[in-house]
Amino acid sequence: MDIEQTKKLLEILQRKKVMKTSELHKELYCSISTLRRALIRLEQVGIVAREHGVVKLIKEQNVEFSSNYRSGEHLEEKKYICELASFFLTDNLAIFLDSSTTVSHLIPHLRKYQGLIVITNGLNIASLLADEENMTVYVIGGELKKHSSSLFGELSDQFVANFHTDLAFFSCRGINENGLYEADSRQAMMKRKMIENSKKAICLCDSSKINTSHFFKLADFKQLEALITNEALSEELEEILEAVGCELSY
Repeated sequence: MDIEQTKKLLEILQRKKVMKTSELHKELYCSISTLRRALIRLEQVGIVAREHGVVKLIKEQNVEFSSNYRSGEHLEEKKYICELASFFLTDNLAIFLDSSTTVSHLIPHLRKYQGLIVITNGLNIASLLADEENMTVYVIGGELKKHSSSLFGELSDQFVANFHTDLAFFSCRGINENGLYEADSRQAMMKRKMIENSKKAICLCDSSKINTSHFFKLADFKQLEALITNEALSEELEEILEAVGCELSY
């Protein structure tokens, strides 16, 4: 089951709270085996509970999918966004990279440049850069977020405060006319520190996240150098970005 079907499954459960597996099967038009595998994965991360053919939603709001879920989502869009983002790269830059799957697609472009310093809170990012001779990589320590490769927390924030970079590349969970949002407050605080401690903050966000919001406000558009996505935005949102001097690329 792909992530869009999984989201639909959760939307159904958010409305009905408790359902029989057979009822979910009819609403989702998928095979029983596909539904069973999806429910097992959701149960493993504490989102649903299953018992005797009945499914109950446990975690109702601001569900944040694991990195394994997100890694295959909107893959081509993420690659395209990172290709656009690569135009900001030159030799001898210091760069913050968050742990998002979107930002991970920037790594092939980083390999083209010399003398880079990369600071990241993503174990996934660090492992992909471990053998690169053209850059120095710092891993931000802290608490490991469950079901992810992301580090955050008070120790992480203190570590980030020691650096001031040329660029910060990061993603978010939602964007609307009021700014950028995250599903997890601790992730948001980590990314805020990156934004505050960089000369230019660049948000990489695919179109599925536009016109959505989440639990925690991450940033205002005026804090960004650029927003890079894969489709045109609404006229209203583009006017807001232009008014605060945030470059838009798609």
